[in-house]
Amino acid sequence: MSKVTIKELARITGWSVATISRALNDKDGISVSKKEKIKKLAKKLGYHPNQNARSIKLGKSKTIGVIVSSLSDVFSTDVMSGIEAAANERNFKMLFVGVDEDFQREREAIDNYLESQVDGLIIAPCMTPFDYTKLLQGTPTVFIDRDPSDATVKFNSVCLDNVNSAETLVTDLINKGARRIGLLNTVVSYSASLRERGYRQALKMAGIKFDPGTVVYSWNNKENVEQMTRQLVVNQHCDALFLADNSILIPALRKCQEYDYQKMVFGVIDDCNWYDLLKFPVSSIKQPSYEIGIESLRLLAKLIEGKIKSPSSIRLGGTLISRK
Repeated sequence: MSKVTIKELARITGWSVATISRALNDKDGISVSKKEKIKKLAKKLGYHPNQNARSIKLGKSKTIGVIVSSLSDVFSTDVMSGIEAAANERNFKMLFVGVDEDFQREREAIDNYLESQVDGLIIAPCMTPFDYTKLLQGTPTVFIDRDPSDATVKFNSVCLDNVNSAETLVTDLINKGARRIGLLNTVVSYSASLRERGYRQALKMAGIKFDPGTVVYSWNNKENVEQMTRQLVVNQHCDALFLADNSILIPALRKCQEYDYQKMVFGVIDDCNWYDLLKFPVSSIKQPSYEIGIESLRLLAKLIEGKIKSPSSIRLGGTLISRK
């Protein structure tokens, strides 16, 4: 879906560009009823006014809008550094906003960026899978960290190679002697489903029979994570846990410490330096966060220049950090 412009509104209505502009800017010289009709049509078609006169004249604002979950977490700051480095090479200006995994705030951020007429967007999406087509209004967009694509709609994305990363991490747990590995997965996430695929591939390669009882799904809150952890270590007698998201690591560790499981080993996607200080050995996959930022901006630049005609999916490998 292409961006709706004043010229497009003029073509549809049969009125002049000047008339459309006067109506949308609430100027005199046009009847109230005509103003209302034009404004109603503009709203229906998703028209966003251009707030930058220079952008109108030049056709490009050289500005990119970036939406991430947080402006302070390690993954996001590394990604933003990569984006900024690649943007500086191309003289792009950057706008950043954090939405704290809130889909409503994400929608508002997208609308605000479109109203400002940015040339493109880089988004770490809250919803996956989800059809963002209508929200984006034809704006060149690259998704990072999570890919909202599904079987019917595809988007441009730059993400971790979740399948191979999960397989590598679970294989590390197996090499440490684990044989009953529980997967504590997150709910409603395409990335999480890919990580589960890698988990199952690692078990198959090691000749370990997959048991559906060792896979549980948790909301990202302390109580639910602790409940699911108990189910795996107490009811399912797991000797290792693979956590699909590092946001659930701390409550899972605390629950295991409560039960005094001294020999438990853990694997988690995404690395932090403080893992070295933990009582339990936590192996991890270090994401190529900075590189994800660089590649997402490079891909977006090609989209803006019209060099890419079909959706492109870039997957980058992570690095195993094995701890004993």
